[in-house]
Amino acid sequence: MILKNFVMSLLNNGRFSSTSEHLENHKRVVDYLINKFRICQEDAEDAVQSAVLIILEKKHNKSLDSLENTVGYTYSVLKNECFKIIRNDRRISYSVEEKTNDYVVPNQLNDIDKAEKMRLLDGCLSHMNEFNKSFFQYILDHPEKSVNEVATYFGIKKHSVYTRRHRLQKIISTCVARKINYYAQRNL
Repeated sequence: MILKNFVMSLLNNGRFSSTSEHLENHKRVVDYLINKFRICQEDAEDAVQSAVLIILEKKHNKSLDSLENTVGYTYSVLKNECFKIIRNDRRISYSVEEKTNDYVVPNQLNDIDKAEKMRLLDGCLSHMNEFNKSFFQYILDHPEKSVNEVATYFGIKKHSVYTRRHRLQKIISTCVARKINYYAQRNL
């Protein structure tokens, strides 16, 4: 969605659009690249600028015919430009001070990811019945408990603990992965 709006504002009937809408879409793409590829803002803007030049050249040569092809190609170009920047960035040796000044503190991003994953996990747990929810929560809260202790606590057989835990883990991981993919596709 972000890239589609960006491409549509970029190729306004074959002419470059300098409206505030394009600038807003430009900022969104830069923010997306910063979050997705963990690069600094200047590098993200350089990647977008390189992609714009490549896309306009391809459009001028009539190599891209439909909007969907252009959006897909734009994503590929942006991704490749970011990887090129990351690869070149690794070759340059930075001092510790320069590196920490250029990038976002990693703990902030990890905290956001953890908070988002916990929100998705809570959403998946809300669809379970009470017994499964309490069982899974108990397993998460008490990883040190043995299978016999868990079986005694819930009044079920020992082999049932293995089966139930495995099935619930698979259901939860599938649910969280599905939601992550859904939101990733929606934000693209």
